[in-house]
Formats: sequence, C-alpha cells, structure tokens
Amino acid sequence: MGSIETAQIKTSSNHQGVAWAPFVVPICVSALFIGISLSLWVSTVAIGLLVFISLVYRSQGDHQRAYFIQLCAVMFLPALAGWHAVIPLLGVIFFLVFIKKHRPWPGVFRVHYSMFFVVSTALVTLSIVIFYLVTNSVTSPQGTLQLGGLPGAGHGFFITLGIVLIISAVNATFEELLWRIGIQNLFQSRKSLVLQWLVVSLCFGFSHINGTPSGALGIVFTALFGFVLCLVREKSQGSAVWVITIHFLADLILIGGAYDLFV
Repeated sequence: MGSIETAQIKTSSNHQGVAWAPFVVPICVSALFIGISLSLWVSTVAIGLLVFISLVYRSQGDHQRAYFIQLCAVMFLPALAGWHAVIPLLGVIFFLVFIKKHRPWPGVFRVHYSMFFVVSTALVTLSIVIFYLVTNSVTSPQGTLQLGGLPGAGHGFFITLGIVLIISAVNATFEELLWRIGIQNLFQSRKSLVLQWLVVSLCFGFSHINGTPSGALGIVFTALFGFVLCLVREKSQGSAVWVITIHFLADLILIGGAYDLFV
C-alpha cells in the first residue's frame, strides 16, 4: 500500500467509469485561470464542464469528488462578474469548510519533520530568489489572478509587508489545496504517478500564462515548481503543510518583489 493512499478521498473502489475525469478537471481549472483575463466564454465553458463531471461522479456514487469539483466551479463564478481578487480567499474558505465538514483528505494538515523537507524548502526558496534576480520579471502581485493593481502600495513598509504576507498566505493555501491536494486526489490509482504529476503540473504552469511569473518562461518555471511540490507532497504522505510553506515563501519573494520590498 502506498504512503499517500491513506490521504486519498474516501470513496468506493468501483468508480472506474470516471477514470478519465482526473485528467480533464485540471485542464478545466487551468482554462478558468486563463479565461479570467482572456475570455468570458472560456471560463463559462470550463465551469460547465466541471459541473458535468461532478454530476458524473455523483451518478457513480462518488459524492466526495463530486463536492470538490462543484466547489471548483462555484468559487470561480465571481470571475464572470469581474471579481477576480476574491477567488483565492473564497477558495480557501470553501476548502476549509469542506475539509471540516466532510474530512475528505485525512492527514492533510499533519506535520512531518525530516531533513528532506528542510533541505527541499531551502533549495526551492533559493531557486525562486535566483529566478527573481536573474529575470526580474515580476511586475505585479497577481499570483495566477489579475488583481488589477497593487493594493496597499505606497502606505509604508510595514503596511505593505502585512499586505504581501496576507496575499502570499491566502494564494499559497488556495493553490496548494486546489492543485496538489484536491486535484491530485482525484486520481484513484497510484499507478503512473509521474504521469499524474506531469498533467497537474503542466496545467498549473499554463494557469500562470497571465500571472506571476507570466509568459512562456512563467509556464515552464511554474510547471517545474509544481512538479517539485508534487514530489514534496508525496514524501509528506499527502500533507499540505510543507507544500503550502514552500509556495508561501515563493509568493512572498515574487509578490514582495512586485511591491519593491527588497530594494
């Protein structure tokens, strides 16, 4: 038995009729992030597909996965009205309520201590610093969402630092519960883990095409970053603690750079 099987969404093992769905959901979610700034129709179609997939899961009796996918669809609805900035916070609230009420991912906030996690955190953080210094490509604290400006900029160092910390914490928690925990747990088989990680990571990368970092370089770098986080999640037995921590530090550097905290 694999170490993460204890953290998989509780469900019966006979739902093979939706084996294709875990590969489609991350594509839909990535399309939602892209559609936020490009096309209302893209977002609408992606939400519709997510609703359809959730109904397929429900018809198979897999209510936990159906609930999660429905949350993914609902939390992006504000984007259709142009309220992009509320999505990460709304997503965190939805996921925490979902975890509290349904307990779909046992051990999701269990902390595992080992030198592997300390070294991984240090190395990934160092790579983010190098990436930022070499490219200096950050122009706005948007994460994967278009916030439409720099809220709180120009109000003093400590106020700005507080805003950066909040944005980084919310965005990191939202994206990790979404990508590395929720979407990754849609896969019912532990076969072809690398393929699963590649699909999730590539979709995660494409979701940053208009975010921070952006463009082709942003896609490649974020996809690699996501793949490393998949590995960290595997080593932490499905816990979200270390991947959120690493993602938070990355966002702190990139978003802090956008606010000129380091100059």
